[in-house]
This record gives sequence, C-alpha cells and structure tokens, in this order.
Amino acid sequence: MAESIIELLSKRTEFLNLLDQDIDKNSALTEDIQKKIESLEETKRNITELGKEPEHFALIPLCKRLFMPGQIVHTGEYLIRYDAHPYSYSALRTKDQTIKHLDAQINSQQELLKKSELSVFQLEERKKILIGQNNEDFISGQVLEDAEYESISMEVANMPKEIQSDKGVAVKVGNYYEIFEYEEN
Repeated sequence: MAESIIELLSKRTEFLNLLDQDIDKNSALTEDIQKKIESLEETKRNITELGKEPEHFALIPLCKRLFMPGQIVHTGEYLIRYDAHPYSYSALRTKDQTIKHLDAQINSQQELLKKSELSVFQLEERKKILIGQNNEDFISGQVLEDAEYESISMEVANMPKEIQSDKGVAVKVGNYYEIFEYEEN
C-alpha cells in the first residue's frame, strides 16, 4: 500500500506538466472568447449606427468613367445565422431582433468566459497546492487574531499525514489533502 502511494507521488511532476498544459489550453480559450465578445460588441455598435442613418448618398457607377449621384437606402434587415444541432439555418431579422440576438450571444459568451477563467484559477490553485506553496491568500484574506492563527496552525499540525479508505487514500500536502482513488476492476 505504501509503495503505491510513493509511486503516485513520484508521478507528481508528470501531473504538474499536464496541469500546465491544461492551464495553457484554458488561457488560450479565454483569449478566444474575449476576442469573440469584442467582435460581437463591435458588430452590435455598427448595426446601431447604421440604424440611425439608413440613407447614404453615394456616386453610383454607370460605366467606367461615368458616375451618377444617388442614394443608398438600407432596408434594416440582417441575415442571422442560427446554429441548431445538427443543422444550421439563416433567417432575415429586423434591426431590433438582430440586436437582441447579438445580446444573447454576448451573454452566452460572457458565461463561457467566466467558466473558463474559473477553470484557469482552479488549475493554478491546484498547481500551487501540489507544489507545496503556502496558501497565504487564504489566511491574509481574513482578519485573524494571533490566537486564532495559532489554533489554525495547531489544527493543521495535528492533521494525520494520510487517510485511507476502501475507495482510496488522501495524502497531506501542505494544508490540504491530495486524494488518490483506487480503480475498481
């Protein structure tokens, strides 16, 4: 039993490398989502500006060197692409419907952004725990008296080094436990 725990802990560097890869992937995903949100907001601004002045004066080409003054009038309709599993379709919508659709897309992307940022934060915290850095943020984020701080450190010192059960083992790493579950055959 103790040898398997030592083997698992020796693979910690491999696990840290995998955590670094996951952090990089989620950071890239976060950047992509931020770019998409910026693009959607820019599109929304453009549609709003175009809705304020739908008529534009322009020179309309009749031939290679002959132009006629004219007026371009925007109909206020936009072609929106809807993604529905397993098919996608496009539909003509008014300016207000288009803006509502863009707002819904921006909100869904912002939710994805929050989830992605949270996963990056959780992965970084797990990495800190595995490295064994002291989690001073937890203690400094709260106002603790010296007696309370000493009682917390005494509780941490009195915690067992490992806890075993039929499902796996929890090994103390800093102020936390790293849980290893056994696979059932």
